[in-house]
Amino acid sequence: MASGSEPSISAPGASSDGLSRVTGRVLLVDDSSLVRDFVGSLIADWGFQVETVGSGRAALLALEASPFEVIVAEVRMPEMTGLELLTTLRVRGVSTPVIMLSSVSRASEILSAIHHGAFDYVVRDQAIEPLRLALLRAMQHVHLMRDNARLS
Repeated sequence: MASGSEPSISAPGASSDGLSRVTGRVLLVDDSSLVRDFVGSLIADWGFQVETVGSGRAALLALEASPFEVIVAEVRMPEMTGLELLTTLRVRGVSTPVIMLSSVSRASEILSAIHHGAFDYVVRDQAIEPLRLALLRAMQHVHLMRDNARLS
């Protein structure tokens, strides 16, 4: 079984959606303290370790201090948008899955996020379940990539 900051998967905890219970470290980036508190508590309730920061620049500092398996970032933030954060991460060679979070669904924004390497795009005001499922898929992706690298 994985330890430390690696995601752990326990087969007996398979949920009704067919995804195993996956845990790991999540960095939540949002300029709204209300959103950070609410979404951060949901992420923690789902069994993930979560750290929250209020800006893209703070996210870059947090990532320098310690690794995260998944990043959840608000698309629209002052100073550095979520898309700018995503682009900066990819330019720096950071392959951590990034889930873009937005209060609106705009096709151009979704396409831009995916084009820049986002793992997923979730509209937070429509439902909470899509974010939980996106986190589970991203954590499983990280776990599989680590397993593949170990086997190579």
